[in-house]
Amino acid sequence: MSGVLGIVLLIIVINFTGKIPFFILVLITAILAVSEFFNAVFKDGIKKVIKLPVYILGSGLLITSVHYPNSLLISLFIILTFLLLCIIYIFTYNKLTFIEINYAFFGFVYIFGLISHMILLRSMNNGILLVWFALISVWVNDSFAYFIGSKYGRRRLRSNISPNKTIEGSIGGLAGSITVSVLFLRYYIIPQLPVITAIMIGLIIGILSQIGDLAASAIKRNAGIKDFGKLIPGHGGILDRIDSILFAAPTVYYILALFSRNFNSSF
Repeated sequence: MSGVLGIVLLIIVINFTGKIPFFILVLITAILAVSEFFNAVFKDGIKKVIKLPVYILGSGLLITSVHYPNSLLISLFIILTFLLLCIIYIFTYNKLTFIEINYAFFGFVYIFGLISHMILLRSMNNGILLVWFALISVWVNDSFAYFIGSKYGRRRLRSNISPNKTIEGSIGGLAGSITVSVLFLRYYIIPQLPVITAIMIGLIIGILSQIGDLAASAIKRNAGIKDFGKLIPGHGGILDRIDSILFAAPTVYYILALFSRNFNSSF
């Protein structure tokens, strides 16, 4: 039920509202995901002196991305966050550990830095379709990996991180991403895209989506938790739902930006 409601909300916000409501959805998602990440890695709670700068600069990055959709802003905010956390560490030495600073910086880049590419995608030509392409690629990848892995899975992919994932399921997921790329991207969004290029794009998106899932699993395994949260009944937390999308969105954005530049196309 929660999954259906989530899809309906996405359809309304992505298709029938402007960039601002979409930004608000991304911002809320990012703040909740960062909160879940901090709760996982900071067993005794994160100190406000490093939590607030991450939230403020992360929100600033997303707000700026709406009005000035440029990937250079991500680099700028990453540098600003790094410098600010270094300054905080200097003035709170012996009160904060170097590990705490690292976790805070990682959380900023991992969630705010990566999810900002959803806003950049939405700002491109055919932005609505490209956002859906990124989301559907991840969903089909996950679905194919699950069903193929459940039926034919024999060999474990990374048993020490995620025991249920198999090599056969991973291959099935890649096949799903490639199928979406060929059918949706090649024949619906960018007709001039060569089929072999669409296949390669789908393969890259599929691989990085699965890496995003495994990265989140590794973080949870290290933190000794099963899910990042319980906000979505039966599905865990927000970060559990977007871990693959965090890696897929930048992949789609930079590949298509590169394609547009090389082929002088605005698709």
